[in-house]
Amino acid sequence: MPIRLIALDLDGTLLDGGKGVPAENRAALQAAVEGGATVVLASGRMTPSIAPYADVLGIDVMILGYNGARVVGTAAEGRPVLVDVPLPSSCADEVIDYHEANGVQLNYYLDDMLYSRDDDSMRPMAELYVGRTRSPITYVESLQRFKGNDPTKLILMAEEPERNRLHDEFLPTLDGRAKLIKTDPEYLEFLNVDIDKGVALNMLCDTLGIPIEESMACGDGDNDAEMIAAAGVGVAMANASEKSLAAADYVTTHDHNAAGVAEAVHKFVL
Repeated sequence: MPIRLIALDLDGTLLDGGKGVPAENRAALQAAVEGGATVVLASGRMTPSIAPYADVLGIDVMILGYNGARVVGTAAEGRPVLVDVPLPSSCADEVIDYHEANGVQLNYYLDDMLYSRDDDSMRPMAELYVGRTRSPITYVESLQRFKGNDPTKLILMAEEPERNRLHDEFLPTLDGRAKLIKTDPEYLEFLNVDIDKGVALNMLCDTLGIPIEESMACGDGDNDAEMIAAAGVGVAMANASEKSLAAADYVTTHDHNAAGVAEAVHKFVL
């Protein structure tokens, strides 16, 4: 069965350790597109910080952002919103109140904008995130102004031990109402309870009329496992987490620094 759609995580998968795209990955994906495949960049990042990699690849890609909470079409189509599953305000407002009361950095995502409280004590964590993702950020006096909105997602940021403690504190309160995932060591992400990359991939395939069996997904992190499991061919990078490795149909010989994506594209698509 031909692979008609290729979904790719960014960090630790398509990108090498220096956040660049290995030339072999770019060449393989361009060849796949010339053969009729659709490429989707699938990341926890926000849309504006994913889109520049389309220019790096030289491909007009679709974007599955925010760990699946928002999926948009190609630039040529004007980036129409194809999937939009935000976090309910009832959950988001609780996180805003906690952030305000305890001085924990909160990234608030709404309408493809990232907002953060303008506070010197929290600025280092905000700058850490922006430095890693090159995301545009808008600082505001308080995030209380956003209460009552349904954001695309939220991230609380803290050093890893504190991040883990925050996860354990919020889990009983939001269990069944929101999805909590640990991504980078400092990130605790809050998503709609019904969304993940795998669900979003299914929804996108349905929208495009492509059977999920004709998709391939490549990833490395815990938040990629559902997408890897959902795809017709699920590929974990050699550097992948145990959760992604367990979900995969195939594990690459090469890691993200050595063009593991190109290996998968040559094996299953070209």
